[in-house]
Amino acid sequence: MRFRAAALAAFLLSLPLLFPALARAETGAAVPHAQKDDAPVVDIIEISGLIDPPMAEYIADEIREANKEKAELLVISISSDGGLNTRTESLLRLIEASRVPVAVYVGPQRAVAGGSAAVLTAAAHIAAIGPSARLGPAHPTNLAVKADSDRGRALRTATLEQLNELAAARGRAPAIYLDEAIPASVALDRRQVDYTVVSVAELLQRANGREVTTAAGSRTLNLDKDAVDIRFHKPGPWPRVLHTLANASLVYILLVAGALLIAFELFQPGFGVAGVTGALLLVGGVYGLTVLPSSLWAVIALTGGTILMTLDVKLDGLGVPTAVGAVAFSAGSFGLFPGPAAPLRIAWWLALLGVVSALVFFVPVMTLVRRARQPVRKNADASLVGQAGQVRSILNPEGYVWVADALWRARADEGERIRVGEDVLVTGLEGTLLRVRRA
Repeated sequence: MRFRAAALAAFLLSLPLLFPALARAETGAAVPHAQKDDAPVVDIIEISGLIDPPMAEYIADEIREANKEKAELLVISISSDGGLNTRTESLLRLIEASRVPVAVYVGPQRAVAGGSAAVLTAAAHIAAIGPSARLGPAHPTNLAVKADSDRGRALRTATLEQLNELAAARGRAPAIYLDEAIPASVALDRRQVDYTVVSVAELLQRANGREVTTAAGSRTLNLDKDAVDIRFHKPGPWPRVLHTLANASLVYILLVAGALLIAFELFQPGFGVAGVTGALLLVGGVYGLTVLPSSLWAVIALTGGTILMTLDVKLDGLGVPTAVGAVAFSAGSFGLFPGPAAPLRIAWWLALLGVVSALVFFVPVMTLVRRARQPVRKNADASLVGQAGQVRSILNPEGYVWVADALWRARADEGERIRVGEDVLVTGLEGTLLRVRRA
């Protein structure tokens, strides 16, 4: 058992070190296409979900790559509630220094550009929005910051100044989406965006021949659909994995599932598939905890609750440790992600489902697994008669009872049904079978 626990601890401690290295080694790649000779190139990327560090780095890499390849236009199709612990200013500086025009399209259907996504829209040389999309609120740009905190209020002032500076630089009206989201029709009427379009293809059609000013000066876009070469890009697999893990609900599921699989493996001989799978899930969950704003006390409560319930199963208890562990597990589940924004929290029903799943796993399932692995005594003697015991498997009329620190096959007198946990007295022997009645 100690060897298995040590091996598991080493496995969990070493695996997280692989994630940053793998993320750095993987870069975004363009989807293969038939390139036209000497045709103007339009690069298109899609961003959805939170703009976390992996996605922010991906956007930055694509801006640099578009400049390196001297593209005609870079289009960022975006649907995001905002950023998470990213430096939006670094992306703004890249757009400002870009010699290639950057267009941001808030789409497709029912997309939203809030927080740092709204600021990126304001910074774009061309800003477009889908008919059913919404722009804003731009504050807070970092969803991990409470809007009404001192830091949040300072961030609000800075964001407002930033939006107005960007609006003036791009020839748009002062921003009206700082504290609330506005629909596409309002965004267009109040000159917050340049176009309302249903697709990137329409955006390219509308922007063809438009004059824009970049760090390289003024230029007229050549986006003729018969001449332009369109390249779709996507991040590599590891950045996508890391981006996916910036999801509170998914992280909670990984943590609970991983913990239950590890607990199951501790009662098995060797270290098998369940243990390896559980370890991998825990690694993903722990990485998510480092990205999302989580509560330390809740992590401790969740871990402690799991350990208590596991130990109680090991001790054949189902007593106070299980009750305390269940309370701690519940508190940890509901308090794990106290983020100020909805995308950073988990739904109450998911936390409740996790608690119920853990209780079902530890109380009936793991108890039966543990007891099924205990040796059943076969040699009974007269000294057992009159001793007290406890039902471990329902007597209906036969089952198993715990008497004299051992598990015995037993039959209830007169065929009565005795439930698990009830106390019994041994009344006689039938070979290796004990006859019992309620105490």
